[in-house]
Amino acid sequence: MGRPRTDAADEPYLRLRWRGETVSFDGVARYSRGIQPEPTRGRDSPFFAWEWNGSDLAVQNDRYGFYPLFYFQSADELALSPSILRLAEIGVPVRVDWQALATFLWVGNYVGDDTAFAGIRILPPNAAVVRSGSRLSVTGARPDIRPARGLSRAGAIEGYVSCFREAVREMPTRGAAVVPLSGGRDSRHIFLELHRQGVSDLRAVTVQYEPILETEDIRVATDLAARASVLHTTVEVPWNTLDLERRKLRYTNLQTFEHRWILGAIEALGRQEATVYEGVAGDTLSTAWGLTPERLKALERGDLLAVADTYLHPDGYIPVLLAGDAKRECTKDAARERIAAELRTHLNAANPLGSFHVWNRTRRVTALAPCGLWDRVFPTWCPYLHHKVFDFLSSIPADLLLAEQYHQFHTDAILIGYPEFKDVPFSGKKSVKKPATVFSWLTACQLARFESSLRGRRLSGGNAVWSRLLRTLVDPTYVRRAPSLLPLLTYLHALEDSLAGRLDSV
Repeated sequence: MGRPRTDAADEPYLRLRWRGETVSFDGVARYSRGIQPEPTRGRDSPFFAWEWNGSDLAVQNDRYGFYPLFYFQSADELALSPSILRLAEIGVPVRVDWQALATFLWVGNYVGDDTAFAGIRILPPNAAVVRSGSRLSVTGARPDIRPARGLSRAGAIEGYVSCFREAVREMPTRGAAVVPLSGGRDSRHIFLELHRQGVSDLRAVTVQYEPILETEDIRVATDLAARASVLHTTVEVPWNTLDLERRKLRYTNLQTFEHRWILGAIEALGRQEATVYEGVAGDTLSTAWGLTPERLKALERGDLLAVADTYLHPDGYIPVLLAGDAKRECTKDAARERIAAELRTHLNAANPLGSFHVWNRTRRVTALAPCGLWDRVFPTWCPYLHHKVFDFLSSIPADLLLAEQYHQFHTDAILIGYPEFKDVPFSGKKSVKKPATVFSWLTACQLARFESSLRGRRLSGGNAVWSRLLRTLVDPTYVRRAPSLLPLLTYLHALEDSLAGRLDSV
């Protein structure tokens, strides 16, 4: 156990180049990551695997494409790696996909199979890699899940509770069973089901976030664990914010602004034999998260650009801090068009917006927690991805999930399934704390020191950056903005270093 793998040079890759009937091979011939499929389990759990035997190539991944495997493809070449930086290091052509990057900056995540690099994609769900004659193709498809007919809300909740119990029962523990327990619903459902099934060494861990975020998670999780007589650990995220952010970007392959806190939790758990049970997809599958009236009305009239517009962030720092080609190409219009195109592929789903959220927000951001962070140290199960749970919840029409409280459907399922814990409240949303001046000032100092070591930046504007950083150092009312500057600036610098071949700096 210990720290996750960090160096791109340590990451495996496979590279095949065809010259007529001759194939040249470089890299690792056989490799896998994640929980591999078994005849009784199928391809539910996030994983990928490849094998080259000298003449034939076999590539597999999970039915959701949640475990990221990056690939470069041309007419006569294929390169695979779990590290996008490793592909750049071995000489795969890298250039910016400006529309993909615009979407990431304005929405907060990549969509579809996009990455920041035009020539590198993420392997699609349930992928197949085939070479026929001189043609090489990479294909995949999301599961074809038909809308449920004649299902009542009560029947949907009953079915949810039942199939979730079956899913957890089929996910065996090695060592302690550890649940990253918040005050919300996804982790509580897992925790209470493991407790109901009598898992002997059940433990919970809750994170004390950086002081700019105030939640009720620790209080609520502590109460719940005490009621269940389960060992509960509280982890405080270290204040070395810049270091954590840069490491997180390497581990997640420049795919997200989120998840920095997980590194602190992993290190706090230390060296122990444990299995983590992670709640990825619980929110987007079993709540009305993101199903706002504005989006639903625009969707009903078929105005996908209007729907897409609701996902775009306010201007904030983006137009000010970007420079050169990035400022010219990374426009809201580019992001809006990409989101609308992706939305179009979900129109036949039982819950089109919910499907869009699962396959873009969840697959491209939330899934990086179990598929690249937690699982680098601990075996990690994802109960909401069990095919019976995933398919059942995906078949539920949106109107059965809608309620005054967007998460009411999942709340009711938990209260019905575990009535003995119904008096333990759920926590509210995160909120900004009092200024957290010391933390914010330390973050500003870290950023200023980092910026001073950089030269020749082309994606971000130096003067705009420095004017804001200097103000954070001297203005007590402005300093609280430093933590929000950090993810964007760190990301742009890491991307620029990877494009320039400065991979040791990423």
